[in-house]
Amino acid sequence: MDIIVSSDGTTKFRHKLVDGLMIESVVIPLRDGKICLCLSSQAGCSLRCVFCVTGKEGLFRDLTHDEIILQLEAMWDHIKPKTPTSIVFMGMGEPLLNYDNVIKAIRTINDRKRYNFAEHKITVSTAGVADRIVDFGNDCNAKLAISLNSADDKRRSDLMPINRKHDIEAIISECKKFPVSRRRLLMFEYIMFKGVNDSTKDADALAELLKDIPSLVNLIPFNEHPYSDLCRSDPDVVLMFKKRLMSKGIKTFIRESRGQDIGAACGMLSP
Repeated sequence: MDIIVSSDGTTKFRHKLVDGLMIESVVIPLRDGKICLCLSSQAGCSLRCVFCVTGKEGLFRDLTHDEIILQLEAMWDHIKPKTPTSIVFMGMGEPLLNYDNVIKAIRTINDRKRYNFAEHKITVSTAGVADRIVDFGNDCNAKLAISLNSADDKRRSDLMPINRKHDIEAIISECKKFPVSRRRLLMFEYIMFKGVNDSTKDADALAELLKDIPSLVNLIPFNEHPYSDLCRSDPDVVLMFKKRLMSKGIKTFIRESRGQDIGAACGMLSP
């Protein structure tokens, strides 16, 4: 296992599996001393979103339950005597396409005899596997984050080929059936690309799409890398987008990128 530390304190773990494949997971230091552990669910990814490094070589295989937990153990041991504040399945792969192993791992993390970590402090990020959204809501109490990135089907399909199978209408329809609560709102992740999806019109379309769903929006300035020609939205544009959504009653925050210098930020993990 290799451990690489960023200038901002983010720590990336590169794990070699028994068959020689490599996966990555990340310890992310947050404000006020909080710590987030980011787990991978697959080696590689089949979805090939144009902005993500992980999918550039396709999917090698699903991770087993034990391989998911081994990532957690390595990071948890590394941060001792501290403990994580949150755990996210936002690393390599599409968690809802490795559904059984991810649900089993969540139950192990929650198990009082193992990690005794509350499910509502766990978030699973999906590119939008619509036919698993309600299942996930019923099978566990973890939070769900849906990578949306556009309220327009054509543009989303250009960014995320999965939209041709699970389009926006299908995703929103399932989201309306998702069991939400005061501390379990749906999250919609929105990566911001300069001149692609960051206009006032885009913000208004997103607000209209989400108006009937108890949710919050996480704006993510794109982490640029050599495998994509897309560019990050300017900071003032990201702030405008946030203010526009909030003016329409959509809870919105901007994610602070961490670990870019070591390829550990959102969309940069590689097998």
